[in-house]
Amino acid sequence: MITDAEINERLRVLKVADHVQGIGRQGLVDGWRTIIEEIERGYSGIIEEYQNDLDMREIIEDCGLGNDAEVTALDERFRSQLIKTEQRVWLSKHENAFWIYGYPKNVSKENLHEFDRMSY
Repeated sequence: MITDAEINERLRVLKVADHVQGIGRQGLVDGWRTIIEEIERGYSGIIEEYQNDLDMREIIEDCGLGNDAEVTALDERFRSQLIKTEQRVWLSKHENAFWIYGYPKNVSKENLHEFDRMSY
């Protein structure tokens, strides 16, 4: 299992945002959970904020935590909230990046048009 020290070193090398530096495994998992909980309640952010949120899952993958049991459970919750999963809404360097397809089914009505027209 990868250690927090190894994760934090990867975060440093990746040059992630300061607020993500040094948070270790649990901080990354908690960050992903917080995003998913927001989506489950009803996503009010604009597409750029959503893309930024997806970067958290990208970082988790970058750190080798994609198969972590807690991450996998959260991923299932995330997937259950998505619609239009054939529509690519963000970029990833990972071949298995399911998180860049689709968007929240309960995105706010005022932002829906942005999400609906976004495609890469």
